[in-house]
Amino acid sequence: MRTFAKQPRPAWMTAVAAEGPLTGKEQARAVFDSLDKPKLRLIAVAEQRGLCAFCMGRIRADGDGASAIRLAHRVPISTDPTLALTWTNLVASCSSPHSCDERQGSHCLTVDPVLPATTVDQLRYERRAGKEGLWLVSDDPVLANDLEKLGLNDGDLPRLREEAWKAFQVRARARHPKGNAEGRKKLLAAETKDMPLRPYFGVLQAKA
Repeated sequence: MRTFAKQPRPAWMTAVAAEGPLTGKEQARAVFDSLDKPKLRLIAVAEQRGLCAFCMGRIRADGDGASAIRLAHRVPISTDPTLALTWTNLVASCSSPHSCDERQGSHCLTVDPVLPATTVDQLRYERRAGKEGLWLVSDDPVLANDLEKLGLNDGDLPRLREEAWKAFQVRARARHPKGNAEGRKKLLAAETKDMPLRPYFGVLQAKA
């Protein structure tokens, strides 16, 4: 997981929010579902530089299959309908193949990738004896529960993070033969400008 900055809420979305308070989950869901979802996906994916807000897999606003996305509420509508149109509560989440959106379900997340960074700074990547991969962990039991709920250490994710980190080190050595920390930081700064970012880019930011 990586932090990212949200832009101001789209003016047309603000206009919908100004029509009146959202007092119940059915009403809030209906109002949210009436929005121009394709346009919201474009904005959210651009903000997140083409990565799922949670697992950091590749997403595309017009994607299908492995790049399909959903608009996810960090605090679900069923938990707090008043946040249904709050832009900082809305992120682009993958729906395939890892399906972060499905795994979250109605779970209210404490971990928040939106800047200013707080909770994401309490996460770290670590290895496990005898296993290949990088596991995302936290000493905070609430955040650790979020990671488990989202399945961020399930399936191929630890291995894919490890592969992303190793590939970055290969690129760093090719560009800066000494392969030291300074060279990695220079490459990271260069790749931070990419659009979209490389999948699992938060691992590189955490370890470079």
